[in-house]
Amino acid sequence: MFKRLTFASILFFVFFLSGCASYMMGENVVFVEGDANEKCVVMVMPEGGDRNHRFYYHDVLGTFSYDVVISPKSQLYIVEVKCADKLVLTNTFLYPNDGNIIDIGSV
Repeated sequence: MFKRLTFASILFFVFFLSGCASYMMGENVVFVEGDANEKCVVMVMPEGGDRNHRFYYHDVLGTFSYDVVISPKSQLYIVEVKCADKLVLTNTFLYPNDGNIIDIGSV
């Protein structure tokens, strides 16, 4: 009887803790908006991130708006825009202090 009660208690706590752990994890989304007169590449990357990761980059043309999944913790992000292989904009964005919209404006 004691073994069954102990086993049931252990199972309960394992399921309880695994449920709580997944509840505390998460992700947030910021929206990148702007207008590009020519084909450009927008990069949104956490400070200290590896620039080789392709998912930091988005090709844009004309009026654009797209979402970027980011970490749920407060973090500084680097925003860069390159058009015709020239860097035309560099900025930083502190999430969540600066909101959830990155407005690049016209480039």
